[in-house]
Amino acid sequence: MQMNKDYYSILGVSRDADEDEIKKAYRKLAAKHHPDRGGSKEEFQRIEEAYRILSDPVQRQQHDHQPHGNPFGGGFPGGPGGFHFNFGADIGDIFGQMFGGRHPGHRQAQIFRTTVFVTLEQVFSGGSQPLRFQTGSGAHAVKIDIPRGVADGMQLRYSNLIPDGELIVEFRTHQHLRFERHGNDLHCNQRISVLDLLVGTTIEFIGLDGKKLEVRIPPKTQPSAALKIGGAGLPAMNSSLHGDAYVNLKAFVPDDIDPSIISAIQQSKGSK
Repeated sequence: MQMNKDYYSILGVSRDADEDEIKKAYRKLAAKHHPDRGGSKEEFQRIEEAYRILSDPVQRQQHDHQPHGNPFGGGFPGGPGGFHFNFGADIGDIFGQMFGGRHPGHRQAQIFRTTVFVTLEQVFSGGSQPLRFQTGSGAHAVKIDIPRGVADGMQLRYSNLIPDGELIVEFRTHQHLRFERHGNDLHCNQRISVLDLLVGTTIEFIGLDGKKLEVRIPPKTQPSAALKIGGAGLPAMNSSLHGDAYVNLKAFVPDDIDPSIISAIQQSKGSK
C-alpha cells in the first residue's frame, strides 16, 4: 500500500515553517512545475496537494500527528492518507486479509464512494446536499452535511445513511467566476487604471458572503501589487480561523486620458 506523504519534504520546508514560508515555497515550486510551462502534471498535483494540506491549520495538525511511513496509510477514510477502498468493498474481507481472519459473527458492511462538487459559497457557509445513487440493495436518496471550510480533495465518511453500508464522499471545489482558491486563501483580479495607481484611490471589494468593503490603494502603487484583506478568505474546518483574500491589481491605460495629463507627465520626465 502507498505510504503516507511528507508534505513538508514535497514543499522543501521545515516542519516548523510558518504560513508565509509555506506559501512562498508553494508559489516557487508551482511556477517551476506548472504544466503550462512544460512542467510535470503529476509533480504539480503533488505540490498543490501539499500546499492544500499545510495551509489548512486543522489538516496540518492531523498531518503532523500521522506516522509517516506507516505501510497502512496512517488512518481510516476521512482524512489525508486514509485507506482507499474500492466501490462496494467488504470491510470484513479487508480486515480479514490484514489480521488473518474474520471475527466470528462480524456483520458485513459495504463501502460506497462518490465525488461531490461544491461551490466556494458552500465551502464558506456550509450546508447540506441531496444525493441519489444505486447500490445492490436498490436506489437511495440521502442528504449529506457539507462542513464549513471543507478542503478541496478531502474525503469524509458518512455512516448510517445506507443500510449495512458506509458512504465515503470526496469533495471537490467548482471553479469560481471571481475567486481562485489556494487552501483557505482566495485570490481575485481587479482591473485598475494606471492613473489611479499613481494618485491613489479606493475600490470596492465584495466578499463571498456578499459584504462590501472599501479597500484603499495608496499613491504610487505598483501595477503588480496584491492587496491583502485579512480574514476575508474561507473558514478553516472545525475552527474559527479564516484565510485571507488577495486582490491582484491588473493595470490598464485608459483610452480617454486628458492631453493635459500626458503633457504634465512628459514635462515631469523632462525635468529629471
